[in-house]
Amino acid sequence: MPIFYRKAIEAAIHPDRADWLTEAHLADWTGLAQALDRLSEGQRCDAIYIDWLLRLNDNRTLILPIRDFLIGQGALSANYLAELAQNADDAADGQEAEIRIVPNGEWLFVCNNGRKITSLNLLGLSRFFVHSAGKVVELNDQTIGRFGIGFKSCYRIASEVLVFTKDTKGEYGFRLPICREGDAESRWDAGRLTSLLHKLGQVGVNNIEAEVQSLRCLGYSAWLGI
Repeated sequence: MPIFYRKAIEAAIHPDRADWLTEAHLADWTGLAQALDRLSEGQRCDAIYIDWLLRLNDNRTLILPIRDFLIGQGALSANYLAELAQNADDAADGQEAEIRIVPNGEWLFVCNNGRKITSLNLLGLSRFFVHSAGKVVELNDQTIGRFGIGFKSCYRIASEVLVFTKDTKGEYGFRLPICREGDAESRWDAGRLTSLLHKLGQVGVNNIEAEVQSLRCLGYSAWLGI
């Protein structure tokens, strides 16, 4: 699989053209970051969501079982407070990290003084990566370990996650619904999924299988801009 699908970016920015998108943008993480940084915040969330749909459409029989295994054995068994503290430390980029946690009714507010979330941070939060031989690689049956799923331990106590990030140059927010089949608390946006499937159709992708459009397949990568 490619590290990111060209059609995901083309669909996310449609009707604008992606003539600027080159093979180098999709060859490594540096190039992909440059491509994603050219998108608006909403387009970036759309592109990551669409990439997930295309990824599942091509190989869901491999990705979904591994994802489910990682959820059961990794993310949901982790200490979510420790993971949030680690995220704050990572975002501090070597500076002194501060984190504040405030319960408010049914919500738990968590903030830190780190930098704004980058495009690759956004991708990492919405995907399941694994760590192999010192590199972050795509899920397959040969990979071992895991990386980038600790944040999902928040779902031990939450049915919805909202993230707001900003710096002096701008701000944006995004929503991550838990979306598990049979979970009465799942909150997902069927209209947004329909809209993204329509965008895919506009760039010539009309073969998304019905199962990929189901709630079960949305999982933890259904990023929604707000």
